[in-house]
Amino acid sequence: MPDGQQVADGQTPVIDMTELWQESMIRQLYRSLLGRPAGPGDLVHKKSLIREHGVDSAIEKIARVLTSSTEFKMRLSKELMDSVVANARVREIIDVTRLLVDLGTAAEQVPYFEMLAVEHPNWKARFAFVEAERRALHVGQRRWVPASRTGDRLTLEGAAALGSDATEAFVLKNNRYQLDTEALAADRLADEATASAWTHRRLHDGVAYRAPTDLEIVPTKLRRIMLVGACLLESWNLMFDHLEPSCVCERVLFNNVQTLPALPTRPLAEYDFQMVVLPFRAILPEQGYFRLNFDDDAAYERLFADACSRIALFLPQALRWNLEHGLLTFVGNFFVPQQNPMGRLLPRYSLKNPVHFVERLNEFLAGQIANLTNCYLLDLDQISATIGRKAVQDDAFWVTSHGSTLSDWDHRFDKARLEPVDSLVSLFTSRVEDFVFAVWRELKAMFRTVRQADQVKLVVMDLDDTMWRGVLAEADSISTVAIEGWPLGIAEALMYLRRRGVLIAIVSKNEEATIRGLWDRIFGGRIRLDDFAFVSINWRPKADNIREIIRQANVLASSVVFVDDNPVERAAVQAGVPGIRAIGQNQHYIRRILLWSPETQLAAISRESAHRTELIQKQQVREAARETMTRADFLLGLDLTVECFEVAGVRDPSFERAFELLNKTNQFNTTGQRWTRDELARAMAEGLHLLAFSVRDVHVEYGLVGLLLHDEATIRQFVMSCRVFGLDVEAAVLSSLVASLREHDPARPIDAALVHTKSNMPCRAVYANAGFVEHAERWTLPPDQAPAAIPAHVQLTRRTALAPA
Repeated sequence: MPDGQQVADGQTPVIDMTELWQESMIRQLYRSLLGRPAGPGDLVHKKSLIREHGVDSAIEKIARVLTSSTEFKMRLSKELMDSVVANARVREIIDVTRLLVDLGTAAEQVPYFEMLAVEHPNWKARFAFVEAERRALHVGQRRWVPASRTGDRLTLEGAAALGSDATEAFVLKNNRYQLDTEALAADRLADEATASAWTHRRLHDGVAYRAPTDLEIVPTKLRRIMLVGACLLESWNLMFDHLEPSCVCERVLFNNVQTLPALPTRPLAEYDFQMVVLPFRAILPEQGYFRLNFDDDAAYERLFADACSRIALFLPQALRWNLEHGLLTFVGNFFVPQQNPMGRLLPRYSLKNPVHFVERLNEFLAGQIANLTNCYLLDLDQISATIGRKAVQDDAFWVTSHGSTLSDWDHRFDKARLEPVDSLVSLFTSRVEDFVFAVWRELKAMFRTVRQADQVKLVVMDLDDTMWRGVLAEADSISTVAIEGWPLGIAEALMYLRRRGVLIAIVSKNEEATIRGLWDRIFGGRIRLDDFAFVSINWRPKADNIREIIRQANVLASSVVFVDDNPVERAAVQAGVPGIRAIGQNQHYIRRILLWSPETQLAAISRESAHRTELIQKQQVREAARETMTRADFLLGLDLTVECFEVAGVRDPSFERAFELLNKTNQFNTTGQRWTRDELARAMAEGLHLLAFSVRDVHVEYGLVGLLLHDEATIRQFVMSCRVFGLDVEAAVLSSLVASLREHDPARPIDAALVHTKSNMPCRAVYANAGFVEHAERWTLPPDQAPAAIPAHVQLTRRTALAPA
């Protein structure tokens, strides 16, 4: 029984109508306006609007949001639009929302019902009052009419003609119309199934197309951001506020060589990032190119050089908070025009073509950004191309150098024309709102990548109907159809992931010898079995194989993605390997999810990341050797060398790898703390030291695998890659640091932080093993306590002398 339902007269259920009435009204709005059911999330959000703002205000807000969406505009047929424009009376009274029925009033006593007419650029928003006639409630071409001869039931007449599949009905009981809860329950189940399918498609075919969220575990909640730019960003802060009301979005107007304040309005630590867009009109003023002659090649070269000089002049001004304080920054580039204004048959790749001219400017801008720290290019031009330049950019109507989005802001100045013309967005499809929403998704995706949120370290692939079509082991012959199209696209995606440093693996129920014999015939050398870090082809349960791979890779289940076409296998693996992510329901989504999800991407690719598969494979050779020896003989035979060195600052060549390691390490991480780039830069400027160390042995050159963060005599954090677990590397490095700190101040105790997290069991004994004593949730090495000796099998070197804190 739903919340609020009570029993009246001993048997008949009577509804506390508030909740169901609100839900029914929202469902009808979605059906009438968008032609589809509202999803569960829509219902929760919209009902909270009603509770917070009251019915009338909330209905208006919901209608405004829905009718301003591209989804609504696309649904309206051309015939309906023509009739609205042609018929002033229709324009006044057209209704596309459900009649708001006061279900608590006796039927014969209801004098009027209120409804909301939709607001649209070409329509007038108004409230209409519709009179009840007997027990039939008329609303234009629709009306609630008796569904039975006795008039004890009302249904919506004419709903199908208006594109509505409404099934709500009202039953007359005790002289009151009450919602038919049985019909509502059946309708709700059908709606939820349809809404689930609709939501899944919307995530892949809407504004989230470029930034899939399928691999997101913990959603990112932004706190405060800053927009710095000119007219392009006008009202973007309001739209961003609408998308994420909990995030405060500020805007600073930036034109020409304007000087920004030394600091923004709030402390820098409160800002997650800033978005900066240089004013294109100041970069390429019309006076500089309007009167150029087509045959004056030198003039176009000078124009381009001048524009680049302006970028180099303006950019540092706009990036003041990044350059001086390290604030994470995303810099938008310029829209590339849709066509060559000189003519489509003239040279494409010439500075005389504004299309190529802007492409070259974007390349120059990207080069300037590449030299900066904690600053990345936001490819607004590519997002516009994805949404559709025709529906986003204004260069077909405005001067090229305006470089902005479609707008009707000037329509009010043209109303005195001899032949008045409707506004621009009524003549051409506008998707500016979708574009801005897509930019928001891109910003959040970039932020998640920088923060390495929910990072994917391993992708495990099924084979049949996942890497190729069908069951090839049972096929009489193999044709190119088996891999042409989406399978080859997925194979290519795996090779891109491998280059990023994401491990790839195979887990398949097949005969391994059969698959190995077929592999090269299937892929023709494009992707080889030895490109996979792990291959488990057998008839064991897939969850067992995956658990073994996770153990060998030394990663957490939450950092693994399993791809399989079989829903039963996906469910079994998720039950057997808690925390793992699983995809594969639709083969057309797999490539985009794997390549475009922020969780599979990195802000920079270190040498260690690029060669991670080879390192893992060599580790497997090392582990095989371990099984034939005693531990002491194994370690002595490794010829293990550890090199310690200081990371001097954010421009140090080792900083990117150190920063990556600091934020991706879970198991050997003594505090679990995550750092932003600007937080770490500020801490280093204030005296925090980053002691890094790299490791190599006879089998593997591991690269930079660990960090000790310390200031004065306090070790704030110790992180180390799982690739060198069990080699006593941590003992050697800790002993070396203690000795260095003792040389500087032998009478001072050395303090270390150790915070238990759900994942860091492997490092909890590191200080105890080194002679530290636990005291008040800290670990301390007293001045009279000698540091533990460096293990005999470790050869420790220092690239430079350790600088004392």
